Amino acid sequence: MQPKRVEMIGLWSSGEEKSLPFYSGCPDPAELFGTWNQQDQKAVIKYLQSGIPCREYLGHSKCLLCEEPTGHLELTDGEWGWPEGLSHYVSTHDVMLPDEFIEKAYVGTQIPPRLKEELGEPQVYLEAGRGPAIPAGADTEPNVELSYVKWLDWAAANTPACPMPNAISIEEAQKLTGDLSHNLWQASVEPVHGRWQIRFEPDGDRIYLQQCTADVLTACLAARRPSDPTAKLDIEQADRISGEYDGDWGAVRILAVAPGAWFVWVKPASADWPTKQEINQHTSGSLELGWSKNHPDGCRSFAVRELDEFCWRQTLKRVRGEFQS
Repeated sequence: MQPKRVEMIGLWSSGEEKSLPFYSGCPDPAELFGTWNQQDQKAVIKYLQSGIPCREYLGHSKCLLCEEPTGHLELTDGEWGWPEGLSHYVSTHDVMLPDEFIEKAYVGTQIPPRLKEELGEPQVYLEAGRGPAIPAGADTEPNVELSYVKWLDWAAANTPACPMPNAISIEEAQKLTGDLSHNLWQASVEPVHGRWQIRFEPDGDRIYLQQCTADVLTACLAARRPSDPTAKLDIEQADRISGEYDGDWGAVRILAVAPGAWFVWVKPASADWPTKQEINQHTSGSLELGWSKNHPDGCRSFAVRELDEFCWRQTLKRVRGEFQS
């Protein structure tokens, strides 16, 4: 059965998180305080609390405004989806929601009784912060397909724009997105609601960023950009680039390859590289993309797809930053 496409609401960012990838454009709940019609508010709270659980996360959330625990489930009515703590934001903090959702909740549309049976038990996902959620089971087939477009559109239209004081111009942003695009993936940026609307093709997705620096925009695009399959690095090229990032913090090298994947080793400056026997032990069987392991001597290993130069440099910068922090 095809997963249901669900429009997610109630996803937040705060402070500098507004510039981070993936959920870029999500509002700070403090920006959405409003005056509710009491009947509307009661109807919305009741409707939010009656949703059917579709996902269960291993981590628990807290309210960004008062630190009250807000649960670990995502709920849905088959059309809309929301974190179970969204009712807390509405009831305790008078946070407003899109009119389209309020109208559906107010008319008392009943959630289809068969929905619970169709969705089955809530699927277990790892807590992934504000990044794409990772299923706890590698063979999990998602029961819902999440979309954030309506929420991001509404948030951009209903919250103040807060451009960074040292933001680049729209022309510079457009050049940067064009330079990072390739034949199989394109990004474009236009000014909308005082911020930047970034569209991605061929999937047609879009996000919003406050007007920002080139570094912030690059990080946002890097989180979404796949490698150019016509410009993948060979191992010698990749390790030559890796050498540019060596320092007191440590070093990164690709120590083994498999069809379509690299086995990457990161070591502190004080640690030794693994022996060939140790590498064989770590890579026995297939390399599972996304797999990562921390080792007792402070080293880390992980597997990634073959990358082009831009994506490999972004990976090296991320790893270096994590080891330096």
